[in-house]
Amino acid sequence: MGKIRMINLFGFPCIRACNKSLKGLPTKTYLVVALLLIEYGGTVRRSSLAGYLWENRDTNLANLNLRQLLARIRRFERQNSLEIIYSDHSELGLASSISCDLNEFLSIDKLTNSRDLLNYTSNFGGEFLKGTEDCVGEGLSKWILTQRQSYSNQFLQLVLKGALYVGGNEGIKALEYLLSVHPYNEKVFQSLILLLSKNDKFELARNYFEEFAKRLNQDLNIKPETSTINLVSRLLPEMIPYLQSKYSFLSSAVYGNVLSKNIESFRSMEAGKNNNNPIPRLMILPSSSDVHDSTGYNKSLISSLIEDITLALCQMQSFVVLAPHTARQFVKLEPQPNFDVDYIISTRLIKDNACSSQKEIRLAISLTSVSSGEILVAEELFLSTTKIHEGYSEAIQFLIRKINLKVDNSILSEFRISGFASAYTFYLMGKERLEIGDLPNVRAARKTFQHALKLSPEFYHAQQMLARTYHLEWFLLGRPDRELLLKAQTMAAKIIKSKPTISGGHWEKGVTQLYLGDIAGALETTSLASSFAPYHADIIAHKADILCHNGQHGEALKQIKIALKLNPLPPDNYYWMQGCSKFFIGKYQEALRSISQTKAITPISFRFVAACHAMLGNKEKSRKYKNLYLQEYPDFKMKKWSSIIPMRSNYDVAHYMEALCLSGFD
Repeated sequence: MGKIRMINLFGFPCIRACNKSLKGLPTKTYLVVALLLIEYGGTVRRSSLAGYLWENRDTNLANLNLRQLLARIRRFERQNSLEIIYSDHSELGLASSISCDLNEFLSIDKLTNSRDLLNYTSNFGGEFLKGTEDCVGEGLSKWILTQRQSYSNQFLQLVLKGALYVGGNEGIKALEYLLSVHPYNEKVFQSLILLLSKNDKFELARNYFEEFAKRLNQDLNIKPETSTINLVSRLLPEMIPYLQSKYSFLSSAVYGNVLSKNIESFRSMEAGKNNNNPIPRLMILPSSSDVHDSTGYNKSLISSLIEDITLALCQMQSFVVLAPHTARQFVKLEPQPNFDVDYIISTRLIKDNACSSQKEIRLAISLTSVSSGEILVAEELFLSTTKIHEGYSEAIQFLIRKINLKVDNSILSEFRISGFASAYTFYLMGKERLEIGDLPNVRAARKTFQHALKLSPEFYHAQQMLARTYHLEWFLLGRPDRELLLKAQTMAAKIIKSKPTISGGHWEKGVTQLYLGDIAGALETTSLASSFAPYHADIIAHKADILCHNGQHGEALKQIKIALKLNPLPPDNYYWMQGCSKFFIGKYQEALRSISQTKAITPISFRFVAACHAMLGNKEKSRKYKNLYLQEYPDFKMKKWSSIIPMRSNYDVAHYMEALCLSGFD
């Protein structure tokens, strides 16, 4: 059987082979393919599928219709020397040769370069299963419409984020296409005129605004949102008199604020230099309460909890937190003063109505953005007044992680709309690039962290991430020279000197010690980092990595299990570390399962996947991944690599070398 080039489910469904569309495949075949991929994981019982496709028919007639459909598919397959569906008396499934645009669509979670962005937008066929909803029953029709909406939103969010990330003319083209698909979407329009402005295409931005406003008025009889008007007024200040007269809700206060801003600093992204706060400022308000007790114990308990949350936030060095005493006085003042804070954390003590006693209470906590008024976090912590220490630390760490994540996302979202970038914004953009983990993005992240440090030279976290880019680049290059490692080590020492009781500098030092071959020193340094931040999941995961290099694979797996409990939606390197330890204890299938949980199988992971398949005897798959790895790293040599790998156990080195040799590396 020949291989199918592609089954297209986006747009009007079709099948192509040898670069041409093939006619005659029944329309319901595409529904079968979609259901198998999305609902059934590749295989399904005949009776279940028949009942879904012909929901209004009795069982016998539905099964007969399915047999007739399969007969038509078989004729089509024979005529074109293709295989689409395999079946037996009870089940059917997708042929292994099948290729589908849905699989390609779902395999991408980030667009980080202009080539991928262009390919993704140009290859998107349109609505999912276009035109098929009318040839099925009500239940399946609703399913199609639900999937269509989901994929449309997914496409929008992915292209929107990718276009802003890539920027330039390629980003503009992607957003122009996106606006043609979603002609009334204000977020897409705002992103487009922001990119046009950054590329000095001000006249084109003005034209787009006039067209967009006209389209909203003529088609929907509405005006652009206030946020859109305000953004246009900041990007195109010459339009302010026109906007003021056209849209009465553009207040004089906004008009005055816009005129007072230096528009050039906005466009150059140097506006962060005008921001006196390199990191976000928070204030935690004391708890209001509907729980009363005669001893005042509950009030004391929550006061202590707020003190501990404040301390934990301060220890992260990611926030400036106003002292609890100031927050307590703040709520008593009228009018309340402006303390120049970015986020407010509010707390409220609530008795659990399900409990008859005062032994269990709830603490409701919310995080609100001062600039937008949006509630970013709304959580409840259940506290036992008799067993206060049970889960106390874990609850605080969970809350801190959630606050940190939401603040970071809020800052990036505001930047993507406004264009203003502080030192902290550059730091967050650099972290996003590091998550991708390939060499171009590691180097781009370094420049972003350097920009953050120009705006705020003492910004601790930017210093730490800058150090990280050097040892990550060394790891990706796999070269025996140590210049990059020594740079990272020097920076780590500088960070430790300025912040000796903060974990980050010790963490980066531990990584460089590991790669320089000092495994015992790395373990000692990382243990010190962990003592300063005992619930820091990333440090625990790094400790697991060192234990793996030290040959202590069982203990490494215990540590990564703890890290995953603290960080259940982790970065990819957690699964990497877990997979490596499982490989060295001979659990190759489990190692592959760990790697499969990463967001993407990147070029650097092809070598490890090839090694696992080699040890499982999967020669064809092993060679496939070996070739994929060598396409990205053609200079790789086993002998050179074995001379720099920091593994204490000679047996572990020989074990991995054997796997690479079986894969075909030399």
